[in-house]
Amino acid sequence: MKEGIKRELEKLEAARKRNLQTSTRINEGINRVVDIILEMVPEEYDEHALPRGYYIKAVPFDLGTYRFLCKDYIEYFDDEGFSYHTDVTQYLNGGVSLHYGHYMDFPSPSREARIGLIRDVSLGLFDEIKQWLQKKEKKEVQNG
Repeated sequence: MKEGIKRELEKLEAARKRNLQTSTRINEGINRVVDIILEMVPEEYDEHALPRGYYIKAVPFDLGTYRFLCKDYIEYFDDEGFSYHTDVTQYLNGGVSLHYGHYMDFPSPSREARIGLIRDVSLGLFDEIKQWLQKKEKKEVQNG
């Protein structure tokens, strides 16, 4: 009996480790995607609406400026029979605290936001951003 329980616990621990490794790889992939987008988009376009509702938020802190790739999601909840919703900013490269007179926390993105970014990239987000940048640059050339 004890051997069976021990085997089941070992199986659970192995599954937990595989899940942790998969989550780590997904997060590393998302960080690489965010880095590519931040490199693609010049700082002059921070705070502009990018395709699919994304935007870059530049946050000053003691050592300079930190750029976040963000997207707002609507979060729904019920409270004593009343339904509410609120916009929640997802910092896709969040999970950091920055100091600028005091510490500001920028939470890690939700599972929904991470999956959304993966989906959007697979549906052509990089190409859409490239086209968006080309249109911006073309407009600037025309406007002199």
